[in-house]
Amino acid sequence: MDIGEMMSIASEAAYLAGEVLQSKYLHVKDIREKTDITDLVTEADKEAEKVVRAYLEGVLDDKHSIVGEEGGGSATGRYVWYVDPLDGTANFAKGVPIFSVSVGMLDEGRFSVGAIYHPTEDVLYWGSVEVGAWINGRKLVPRYEAEIRGAYVGLGFPRRCTEGAKDAALIFQEYSVLHARKLRSIGSAALGLAWVAAGFLDVYFQPCLSMWDMAAGVALVLAVGGSVYIHKVDDTTYGVWASGNNDLYTAYAEIIPYLKEYVKV
Repeated sequence: MDIGEMMSIASEAAYLAGEVLQSKYLHVKDIREKTDITDLVTEADKEAEKVVRAYLEGVLDDKHSIVGEEGGGSATGRYVWYVDPLDGTANFAKGVPIFSVSVGMLDEGRFSVGAIYHPTEDVLYWGSVEVGAWINGRKLVPRYEAEIRGAYVGLGFPRRCTEGAKDAALIFQEYSVLHARKLRSIGSAALGLAWVAAGFLDVYFQPCLSMWDMAAGVALVLAVGGSVYIHKVDDTTYGVWASGNNDLYTAYAEIIPYLKEYVKV
């Protein structure tokens, strides 16, 4: 199986989950809290992941494993597929049309393939580190701001994380409000990373994510030549910085010392 086939598989899986989400959007009935008031799950999350798992299990061999937000799984074998069937569940549950499906693949621990689907806009961000990235059928060749003063920056605020991570997010927020062109918090880390890959954001920072949140998006940012820095918070949680160029990371790291703990991918 070559990289083109894997990109097609990731894209099809994202589309299949997106169909489930669209059918449930604005009609969701079962909304529950998992760990706290910000961490929600709906019947759409679960049904979408079942559809993706069934599809992936039907097309992948035993060199591949699948890890999903709702169904778990073991990251074994050369190729590990990380699935977030509904990234932005709180938005989805409230009716806010900003949520996504994220399907990413790591090859021997290296970010490789990603597909992120925004169902309400029918927009697919897809690609691989090896060959580049696309938005639907258009190759992504983004242009980025070199300085904070002109940058559009995105932040995902970590309610469930270390105090150091929370403090870093607060500093980033305060400084960006005063010095960046625009600060955005969209409620979907996968889309935030996809928007960096597309050039819609110059920076996306989220100090606490799971691998299924970030696997696809990191691959896409790397695919367009962007900069990604990661900090391992614990065995299952990671901080992620993504920007169109390294200059913005360097500038923010001078303001937020916590970022200096991050390692470039």
